[in-house]
Amino acid sequence: AALPACDGQSSASVSPNTCKCVEGHTPENCVCPVVPAQLATIPVDRCQCLTTGDPRAGQTTPTGAICPAYCADNVYEEGCACDSSIEATYDKCREDKAYDGIQKCAELTAATVGVATCICDGAANSPTHCVCPKDDDIADLEGVPSARCGCLSTGDPRAVAEGICPIYCVKDTATADCTCDSAIEEYPVADCEKEKACKHDLAAQTKEDCECTGDSDPRIAGVCKPPATVDCATSIDKDTPVEDCACPTDKKLLKKDPRYTKGGLCAAGSMRAALAVVVSALIIPALILFF
Repeated sequence: AALPACDGQSSASVSPNTCKCVEGHTPENCVCPVVPAQLATIPVDRCQCLTTGDPRAGQTTPTGAICPAYCADNVYEEGCACDSSIEATYDKCREDKAYDGIQKCAELTAATVGVATCICDGAANSPTHCVCPKDDDIADLEGVPSARCGCLSTGDPRAVAEGICPIYCVKDTATADCTCDSAIEEYPVADCEKEKACKHDLAAQTKEDCECTGDSDPRIAGVCKPPATVDCATSIDKDTPVEDCACPTDKKLLKKDPRYTKGGLCAAGSMRAALAVVVSALIIPALILFF
């Protein structure tokens, strides 16, 4: 049966599991409501703050906040509460909140520890769920396996030759496995990633992203394929543009040209039009250079 609400007949303290805490009647040992909305007026010393959905979160009374407000997007800032409903970042938020008050993991720490209970310390003292060193303690990442603390985008002491993390890329000498350093203004990550792609994954790039490099380019049969050339002595047909193969000026050769037909590209009227195109495209720009 449902528990009755505590009322004015209840003393300052009741036996456990005898009545439910309600507004104005919250004796010691009263049972906290299961429905979060019913906690709105219940003091924290009777029903502790919930990790999510507590209507008292961020609310204030004359004596101060009842429950701390939840951290926005679970990004911890001093005084806020981590929201357990945002599961992907809940543990990280708890770690950030606890960081200043916890110590390095001891040598005899178990293989797994509780979330936000101790700080990883080298290869030997980095149990599952240990908190990764950060800020002024970043040097303490030395020796910590990347499976415990992922490699950082900048300033990771493990990013050395043959180290736990890949070395940081150096401009103009980026290797396929190096990591682009997020803190180098003169070598932005975008430029670094482009250099890596153009040097080590060229076949998958467009010519807009990585310019064609010639016959050795792996894209030579695709996006870097050179334009087709026409052998004007043997391969002319009726559709060969005059820009590629000019109409012969020798009358005998002109008559043999397959484009020398009525309305063809080398017919008298067409030739005059084509010549005008050639003059516009080639000769006029050349003349401009001298005037």
